[in-house]
Amino acid sequence: MNKLPYIIIFSFIVFYVGHILYIRADEKFTVEKWASADPVSHYRMALYLEREKILIGKHKTEVLNMLGPASQSDKNYLFYVIDQPSGDKDGFSINLSMGFVESAYVHD
Repeated sequence: MNKLPYIIIFSFIVFYVGHILYIRADEKFTVEKWASADPVSHYRMALYLEREKILIGKHKTEVLNMLGPASQSDKNYLFYVIDQPSGDKDGFSINLSMGFVESAYVHD
């Protein structure tokens, strides 16, 4: 019995799952790390901010103090350009209601 096709399929699955876990790995956020981080680290910290809901309920001014100026913004919205580990451009959106963060999420 030729085991080569099974080995190839198994190797592909392990590689694919490992790649997905690497890309979606988050990185603990600190203001200091964000200020000096590259765009890929911003992506990973944004995943952490999203998962832990750290920004929810914070005022827009406080978020701007934490993350710096947004790439785009208006009264109810902040948007930061971030890079995925693959090199693709992505975004981190923060929705505001009455000046306070209502939701924050990384675009997939």
